[in-house]
Amino acid sequence: MIGSLRRIAAVAGNTFLEAVRQKVFAVLLVFGLVLIFGANYFTEFSFQEQFKFLKDLGYAAISLTGLLVGLLGAAQLIPGEIERRTILTALCRPLRRWEFIAGKYAGLALLLAVMVGVMAVAVAGVLGWKEAQLIAREGSDPAVA
Repeated sequence: MIGSLRRIAAVAGNTFLEAVRQKVFAVLLVFGLVLIFGANYFTEFSFQEQFKFLKDLGYAAISLTGLLVGLLGAAQLIPGEIERRTILTALCRPLRRWEFIAGKYAGLALLLAVMVGVMAVAVAGVLGWKEAQLIAREGSDPAVA
């Protein structure tokens, strides 16, 4: 059992590094971050409406980017291994097929978790910056009033 977990973790780590090196995922991350940071320039509402708009658009950007990462990642992982014939060298080792698939899934899930984490920090940063900007402009915390 411990051996299976080690093999799955090895495949997951390799899958994560392989996915991070692909330009598609970097482009998707940049796209999501541009949506999040760009949302600040589209808000000319009251305080509550600005916060709601930024929060909703941030969550939508995270959801859209996560969906695209999941779809593109699943569509590219195993077929890419077959095309490059690296699956043959992986499966000739003492590695069961289910361990290989579970490792690929775990690697993609790790990539998705990292991307969602980065984007969630960006959303929190934009919301915190906007709140500080509004407090400085109005002189008091508008959320308390």
